[in-house]
Amino acid sequence: MKNKKIFLLIILMVTAVTAYTQQYNAEKDFLTKIVDNGKGVEITTYIGRKSEVRIPEYIQNLPVTSIGDWAFVNLSLTSLTSITISNTVKSIENMAFCECRDLTTINVDSGNRNYSSEQGVLYNKNKSTLIAYPPGKKGAFTIPNIKDIAENT
Repeated sequence: MKNKKIFLLIILMVTAVTAYTQQYNAEKDFLTKIVDNGKGVEITTYIGRKSEVRIPEYIQNLPVTSIGDWAFVNLSLTSLTSITISNTVKSIENMAFCECRDLTTINVDSGNRNYSSEQGVLYNKNKSTLIAYPPGKKGAFTIPNIKDIAENT
């Protein structure tokens, strides 16, 4: 009976460590700062090495509300090909993805109130402004009927 209790305790400890590690791994790829008077997080720098990145909804129990200027600039050690923007992101600052030479797809969670994507291209929610065209996207592209092209594309 004592061995069963010890075995169960070990399993619980391993499960807890695994759960903590998975949560930590979701956040460790980003440098951040607190914004919105302590109510949100801005991603200031991507330091991960994944080719497909999903911006998490929360880091440090705060919603990720912003992607900062040049947040994905230092990507010489990785080949980021796809990024998915979560539904909590309210702003994407200047040149956030411009140095991502292998980036071919920018997707936006359908629940995002500020941004959308089509064919891997980033737009504002109602698709009247082209926000970012992935630098690594190849082939012909027809600019849809939009009113504006953002300066940070």
